[in-house]
Amino acid sequence: MDIQIKILVVNYYPLAIKVIAAVIASEPGLQIVGEATNSKTAVTMALELKPDIILMDISLPNLDGIEPIRKIIQDDSKKRILIIVGQNDEKRVVQAIKAGVVGVIQDNSSPKEIIEAIQTIHHYGSWFPVDIARFLAMSIPESLVPKTTFGTLTEKEENIMRLVAKGLSDREIAENLGVSLATVRYHFNNLFRKLHFENRTQVALYAERNKII
Repeated sequence: MDIQIKILVVNYYPLAIKVIAAVIASEPGLQIVGEATNSKTAVTMALELKPDIILMDISLPNLDGIEPIRKIIQDDSKKRILIIVGQNDEKRVVQAIKAGVVGVIQDNSSPKEIIEAIQTIHHYGSWFPVDIARFLAMSIPESLVPKTTFGTLTEKEENIMRLVAKGLSDREIAENLGVSLATVRYHFNNLFRKLHFENRTQVALYAERNKII
């Protein structure tokens, strides 16, 4: 039986929640455990329902910016929050990441991208589109970028890092290299272990900062 990834959806518009729910319901292994249309309910549900991932639109009027993110992370620092943002919202993205967000998707993302983001966060801890990863690479101080030796990786692991830097998803990497999704995740885990990375974001930042393309 597939492991169920429990998801709390936070969005001001009930119709938007229904659309997101339909996308999530189409993928085996994903389960919505709660729906919230305001920040107070979102914080309460996050604490009571203990979802694996919280999918939250932070560009909506009654969510008080990133305040609910701070409250959720304060209650449980291990909570994984994936935010939905509009175009040209880099400043809010940086604020959200500082508050503890581990993933970002844009409001025009396809159903495939939403599912990929949720699954990647569950397996690796983070998800950032390549354009946002590049912005972060320029915004984050050099001291916070992991220092490691690229030469310790195998050829397959080096190729995966290059494809991450180009913004490819796990599924796209698997198709590009002609291997299974499980094989890509196996090499990812080895990459994390060898380079002492904790999540996919560090891989993307490291690759971008060191021009590994």
